[in-house]
Amino acid sequence: MIGAGVPESANDWPDGILSALRRFRQGDLVADPPMAYLADPRAPVWEQSVRFAKELIASGDPVMPEVIHFPEGLTPPYGMITTQTCDLVEEDATPPGWPWAQVIPVYNMDEPLNSGEKKLLREGRFRRSWLHVPAVTPGFYVADFRISFPVEKGWLVRQARVDGFESEELRQRVGDRLALLSGRPAFAGSFITTIQDPLTQALRELKRVDRVEFNRMDEMVPEIGVLMDSRLSPSNVQIVVVSTAPLDGAQMEWWSRWWDRCRQQAAATGITLQALDFKVLDENYSAVEYRRLTHLPLPNVSPD
Repeated sequence: MIGAGVPESANDWPDGILSALRRFRQGDLVADPPMAYLADPRAPVWEQSVRFAKELIASGDPVMPEVIHFPEGLTPPYGMITTQTCDLVEEDATPPGWPWAQVIPVYNMDEPLNSGEKKLLREGRFRRSWLHVPAVTPGFYVADFRISFPVEKGWLVRQARVDGFESEELRQRVGDRLALLSGRPAFAGSFITTIQDPLTQALRELKRVDRVEFNRMDEMVPEIGVLMDSRLSPSNVQIVVVSTAPLDGAQMEWWSRWWDRCRQQAAATGITLQALDFKVLDENYSAVEYRRLTHLPLPNVSPD
């Protein structure tokens, strides 16, 4: 086990490492981090893997899985720490048990992104695998959650800490995004194709044809929940629209039209779509009811 090689007490760690870790937080950046991944040249996916596979085959060397380090030009200027602060610092741990921290790449996307995409990223409404890092300027820096690289804490403490978020409120976006990516519920394909995907498409269409109405809906409906008898084999489903205030007639009509279209599609796959339920986030909506919901992963409706 890995645990067999971890220092048995705080005194067994290299001098100064644990105290130096206290200045770091989840969401902090370090400059010029290493990045690498394991690839199989027999089935390369990423462009760099394809290039490596071609070079390996041309060389006549054995074609075997290899660890590929990011080439010059793709090495990110920064890496963002995604390890939770408590696991990073381990201030009260007896003994400390996390020798490593996880780092993800951060790139300057000022030129590749247009102004509309930047606006959506600032609002957290573009690709869920990307997160805007607002405090690093000039430029427009974005963290990419699709790859993570472990670094030992002894390396980390010798790096300069770069604050990417400037406030705890902004820094919380890192933890929230990690929770979204790792905590998304698994749904049956029948639910996704007849209910979840049509809802996403309907919201995108509303955004395309009536941006003002979409923005109003987006502001008033922060969450969409679902009650179902089974996530993986559902037969009875109810969508719960959670709003900050009562919806008006036009908004209610929009939801009713969407429900009517989906009801028949869902029935064809054996799902009974119950009548919509509308809940307002106020003192009358109990915590017990709210906790019963499974929240649909619809943090944005822009192309991902």
